[in-house]
Amino acid sequence: MANFYVIDSLKDDREIVKDMIKGLGHKVTFYEDPDKAMDAIQKKTPDVVMLEMQFAGDGTPLRLARDIRHDFEDIPLILTSIIPSKEEALEALRMGAFAYFPKPFRAVEFLEGIKQSTKEKRPDLDNMNDTGSGHQETSSSAATVSEEGSVCPILQGNTAKAQELRNHVEKIISAKNFKLLVLEGPKGCGKESIAEYVHKSSPNKGQRLNGIDCEIIKETQVEKMIKGEIGVQAKAMDYAQQGTLMLQNIELISLELQDYLCDEIKKLPSTAQIIFSFRDNLDNLLDQELISAELYFLICPSVISVPSIRDRLEDASEILKASLRQFFPILYNNPKRDQMIEAFLAEQPEGEYRQLLNQMISNYKRLEM
Repeated sequence: MANFYVIDSLKDDREIVKDMIKGLGHKVTFYEDPDKAMDAIQKKTPDVVMLEMQFAGDGTPLRLARDIRHDFEDIPLILTSIIPSKEEALEALRMGAFAYFPKPFRAVEFLEGIKQSTKEKRPDLDNMNDTGSGHQETSSSAATVSEEGSVCPILQGNTAKAQELRNHVEKIISAKNFKLLVLEGPKGCGKESIAEYVHKSSPNKGQRLNGIDCEIIKETQVEKMIKGEIGVQAKAMDYAQQGTLMLQNIELISLELQDYLCDEIKKLPSTAQIIFSFRDNLDNLLDQELISAELYFLICPSVISVPSIRDRLEDASEILKASLRQFFPILYNNPKRDQMIEAFLAEQPEGEYRQLLNQMISNYKRLEM
């Protein structure tokens, strides 16, 4: 159990944070006064500090954040913001924060950040890109996925689509060293969940699953990482050999850089593992000339199409139940869980898997009534 100090003056937000942190089995203490919070930190060092950046207009939160980083550099510092901006995110993370989360929280990412903060030191941000806004997906040039658990929520269900998806994934896993895998499907449909599951079932499961999202990171930085230029610590091919590399939205970089990537992949040993993630069908991307022919023919034999949650709504209940078990135990263990899920789905919520889960967690107290 970790001890969290949360400095935030917004009562509603404090309630959300309390439920999420306690739901993971940790202790949380709240402070509204930054000076009192600093006194408390000096008297008894917490495991994690969470600080809202906008609750005072005199720059006090930013000053407090700098003081914490200066005096207690080993404490993971999570910054939140009700008025988020890319500039603020970049400043916060370069200052040494472990993570930065805009409000309203995206529940899944926020919970994953809490889990990571209790077991990892803050990431190296020397080569931070200019668009960071959250630890798991956007705080640095590479995001590390948690190694907890082995269940893949998006593979749950009894429909034909669920069974077909499970069969494809299990076939990849049974092959042991898959080297290349392509996941295609709409944004938020669960590709990251499958990637994590495949990685944890691979011979490289003891290492990390690292993601490089070309929608978030500038192409110049992606190129440096792919080419392994001197001074860039996050080198893509190192990730592929020291765990699993997940390349997301690679169609957004130039065809020339894609061809260079192909050459680098061909040099990798058979133990290397790379997962590509696309929001569109690979054939469509080729027709639109967004994927180079060389890259297409290299990766096209290993494609798994992840269906939209809208095409398998009958599986939604089992998917949400497995997700709550993994991300939010307090709700999974709630005796009203099944009724709450049923009531939530009866409202016909919109969105893909990740959006549904975020909505379910954010509204669980209302559903519990």
